[in-house]
Amino acid sequence: MFIQISAGQGPSECQRVVWHVYQKMLKAFSDLKIVTSEGGREKNCFRSLTLEIVDCENLEQLRAHWEGTVSWKGKSPFRPNHKRQNWFVKVDFYESRNEESFDEALVKIETFRGSGPGGQHVNKTSTAVRAVYLPTGDAVVCMDERSQFANKQRAIERLKNKILKKAEFALKEVDADNRLLHYQLERGNAVKSFSGKL
Repeated sequence: MFIQISAGQGPSECQRVVWHVYQKMLKAFSDLKIVTSEGGREKNCFRSLTLEIVDCENLEQLRAHWEGTVSWKGKSPFRPNHKRQNWFVKVDFYESRNEESFDEALVKIETFRGSGPGGQHVNKTSTAVRAVYLPTGDAVVCMDERSQFANKQRAIERLKNKILKKAEFALKEVDADNRLLHYQLERGNAVKSFSGKL
């Protein structure tokens, strides 16, 4: 499970609150570690921090108390004459990314008579191969080679490439969704409120 603390499109004060909220969460739950960070304009300011929950027995409690908008009331250290003193950040929880791996033991091989090269043996021996990856149902067919063994090797390689490309595309979609969280900050209706020096 991952947590993203985001200042959205907020100013440096909100970016400083991201750091303060992380410190508060760390005091309550020590098994958090920073996975990625997007720096802000000032020192100890972050547009976002992504945290991984290493081992949390109270995950539901953590989520119930922290997910949503968090407000911080404090005077701006960057603009001393600025009247605004309420700053908001967003805390989101999301599942771990499932990085697909390919296990050749989970490939089912089916043979059949192919129409490809084979000379006098074409349509007489089962040299064509259909490889099916059982966890996903993805399949490829290979009848390029004269031997069943060569077709099997080539089919497994094609199937592996297909599965890994599909997984890579899915991970890019997850990353894009997580980047959109920056734009979904609701100011007000906070689940937690703090006050103090920024």
